[in-house]
Amino acid sequence: MKKKKSIKDLLIEYFKAHPKEDMPHGPVVDWVEARYKRLYKKKPRDTWRSIRNLHEIGF
Repeated sequence: MKKKKSIKDLLIEYFKAHPKEDMPHGPVVDWVEARYKRLYKKKPRDTWRSIRNLHEIGF
């Protein structure tokens, strides 16, 4: 059975594809929301919170 990708999984995928780049939140959120919507046919909830959480844990 294939594991469902969470918002945090998609964010990590994006950040790993763009290492050491300083970027604004907007394009990251847009990319994650588009991917999530394509996968699950609904808009993700609170992408910003997941970004803040990754920052807080040092990712």
